[in-house]
Amino acid sequence: MKQKAFEVLTQDEQLEYAVQNGTYLMDRKDDDVTVRLFDVNGFYVEIFSLNETGVVVLIKSFNETEKLAPYLRQMDLSRMLI
Repeated sequence: MKQKAFEVLTQDEQLEYAVQNGTYLMDRKDDDVTVRLFDVNGFYVEIFSLNETGVVVLIKSFNETEKLAPYLRQMDLSRMLI
C-alpha cells in the first residue's frame, strides 16, 4: 500500500495495517504520550498513545527522513564506533 492510500484509511484501519504490515523500529516518550515508529512499505508511521491508558490518539505518516530526528537523538551510537 502506498502512503496516499494509507492516509485515507480510518484511524483503526491505519493502526491495524501499520502493526500487521509494518516493521516496528523504536519508540519515544513525549510528556503524556508514547510514540511508536514503524516502517511501512517505504514510508514511516507514528502511532501516538496516551501513557496512562494506552489509547491511540493520533496516527501520522511521513516519508521525510528529517522527521526521524527525535528518534535519532535518543539512539546510543557509541557501541557502533570502532
